[in-house]
Amino acid sequence: MTSKRILESRTNEARTTYDMDYVNPLTLPSELKKEGYHYRWVQYACNGEPTYRVEEMTKQGWEHVSPTELKSQTSDPLGRNPLAQQVVMHKDVLLMRRKAELGMGAKERFRALNDNKVKSLKGVRNDLGATGIRGV
Repeated sequence: MTSKRILESRTNEARTTYDMDYVNPLTLPSELKKEGYHYRWVQYACNGEPTYRVEEMTKQGWEHVSPTELKSQTSDPLGRNPLAQQVVMHKDVLLMRRKAELGMGAKERFRALNDNKVKSLKGVRNDLGATGIRGV
């Protein structure tokens, strides 16, 4: 049986070998967070081809986050990407936000649509009663 001391030394050795204190570049900076908003990273391109996902999200009430709101860092320090001057971005994704009320309304409409679809199926009943994920 290995002792606790050996396990601790192995953990410390692994920490020096591998950088386990990795900071995810997609973590939302605290200075951007506003009360009453939901945030989301949206892919705008894949292998250089546009995905048109940003346009879909804009129709649903999402808006771009401006890099002027980001004080601590810039997403394009060398100024190579003109899009980075307009939006907060990382590689092929950009940051969008929308008001929480819009998100809750969309979630309720989606739940009502699903409930209606389940009710319309013959011989199928919703075993969960109401949708089982209310309040999430």
